[in-house]
Amino acid sequence: MKDILHKEQLMSYAEQLLAPAQVEEIELSEVISDAHGDTHIWGITCDTMEEYWLIEQDSPCALFRKSGIYALARHAYEAYLEQLEQKDIRSELKDREQYMTS
Repeated sequence: MKDILHKEQLMSYAEQLLAPAQVEEIELSEVISDAHGDTHIWGITCDTMEEYWLIEQDSPCALFRKSGIYALARHAYEAYLEQLEQKDIRSELKDREQYMTS
C-alpha cells in the first residue's frame, strides 16, 4: 500500500513537470547506493510515448528525457551528480562573492 501511494505521488510530480503529457507508467529501474546515499531511478512512460528518468533521493530531484546520452539510467544519474557539483560550485562562488563585498 505504501509503495502504491509513493508511486502515485511520483506520477503526480512527473505529470506537473511534463504537462500536458500524462504519465502512463512508472517503474523502479535501478537503485544506486554511494556516498550520496540511496538514489532511486524511476522509468517513466507518457501517453506521448516519450520516456524519462526520474531521479529520487529524499525527494524527486531531477528529470531526464530517456534518449541519446541519457538512454541508460546510469548516464542520467551521472548527469544528475554533475548538476549537483555545478550547484555546489555556484553556491561556493556566491558565498565568496558575498564575503568579498562585505
